[in-house]
Amino acid sequence: MIGDFTAFFIITLIGFFNHQSSLSIGRFLVTFIPLCAAWLITAPWFGLFEKDQISIASVWWRVIWAVMLSTPLALLVRALLLNISVLVTFALVMISTSIIAILVWRFIWYFISKPRVINRIKAE
Repeated sequence: MIGDFTAFFIITLIGFFNHQSSLSIGRFLVTFIPLCAAWLITAPWFGLFEKDQISIASVWWRVIWAVMLSTPLALLVRALLLNISVLVTFALVMISTSIIAILVWRFIWYFISKPRVINRIKAE
């Protein structure tokens, strides 16, 4: 979960720097917190927080579906908080970058944790 939130943190930062926006903490949090909250709501439905699911091969499609549900929800909350509308292009960019960020993070985690899983299986 911390890794997923870190991925959202990084893509939110990149978005601010990419648009050369001034990085106000309030504006940053209005994007970042809804992303994390929506992820907390949708990811468990797809079993993405289960400890036994380490293989990226078994969860990649679940990540895609969870992001496709959580990101529009987060952007709707953000739009309500900022009293703005949600741009379709912004939503598509957030969905695609979130998918990439979460998959990259989980791929990295798979290779970091893989030796521990193998050792645990051998010990049993």
